[in-house]
Amino acid sequence: MSIISSGSYRLVQALPLSYFLLHVRLDRPSTMYDWTKPYAIASALVLIVSALLMLKRKIYSPAFVGINVYFLFGGVALAAHWDAINLLYGKLEGAGMMVWIVAVVAIGNCIQPQWSLELTQDQITEVKTNAHWRGHAWLLFGFCVLCTGLTLFIMNNTTSVLLREFAPFIILFTGAALIKRNSLKLTTTEQT
Repeated sequence: MSIISSGSYRLVQALPLSYFLLHVRLDRPSTMYDWTKPYAIASALVLIVSALLMLKRKIYSPAFVGINVYFLFGGVALAAHWDAINLLYGKLEGAGMMVWIVAVVAIGNCIQPQWSLELTQDQITEVKTNAHWRGHAWLLFGFCVLCTGLTLFIMNNTTSVLLREFAPFIILFTGAALIKRNSLKLTTTEQT
């Protein structure tokens, strides 16, 4: 499988998250089980988008994998009436997604750091050592942990919807892109 390099595939990956945020913004669920519909539809979109991308021999970026695992687990928790998980998700809000992203990036770093950085096969075959990729992948992990902390801080210190629901993810995706870009730069010591 190849890593997604096209902007259109990135948009496809974002469909479940986009739907979920739009639904929650337009029809704010008031009770725990009012969340069943948005989680169920987001989970169905995750499965459809995953199947589509697998047919096209593409895979998700680790950030979207983490977000989509969040939806699937949330949907299962609601269907199974795991109230403790649902209450935890309600308290964590966006930080819950960040925790899943951190977990996926950590697992990805242990298995294949190049995947965590969303590198194409051509980029991986450039003259770089595994230590180079691993170092940048763990930098990404640290940045994801920082974003999770930032999300928790924002949740406890502001009521601004823009800051609470969007700023941490904008920072996460921007930072991840910069870390990837930095990992692709050859330093003079690596070129020799």
